[in-house]
Amino acid sequence: MEYGALSWMSSAATHLQRLDTVQRRALRLVGMATQQQQQEEQTGVTLLEHRQDVSALVVQHKARMSEVPHLSSLRLPARAVQRESRATTSSDMLVHVPQSHSQQHQRSYTTRTARLWNVFTAATSDTQTMTLQQVKVAAHRWRKTQTPTLALC
Repeated sequence: MEYGALSWMSSAATHLQRLDTVQRRALRLVGMATQQQQQEEQTGVTLLEHRQDVSALVVQHKARMSEVPHLSSLRLPARAVQRESRATTSSDMLVHVPQSHSQQHQRSYTTRTARLWNVFTAATSDTQTMTLQQVKVAAHRWRKTQTPTLALC
């Protein structure tokens, strides 16, 4: 169930919006809040995109730091340092972002997670020493500070 949100990651935005609409309708039918902020605060239910981003960051942390064997194929390659500078010491957590002009490829796990991971590690300090639960909490908090639909192009 933990990886379920990742299976929808490369779906079209209209399909994801439709799933969020179904979720809101289901919450409304059972008598829960309809506003997004009230919905998150009272029910703990978040948008599908938020759950996808948090689970992608957690899976990437598992693949990179915990070196879980069954996730080795999801491990993203590290970014190659072009030249030595003061900033290269802080870039050891950054990963290579594949370039593409295709919208489908930009929404894929590899491309979106690489962009997410680079922004998340730049915004969060000391991700190398965090436990899995600390990464989940930090990713959830960080993602809440971003716009509802995070544009990473």
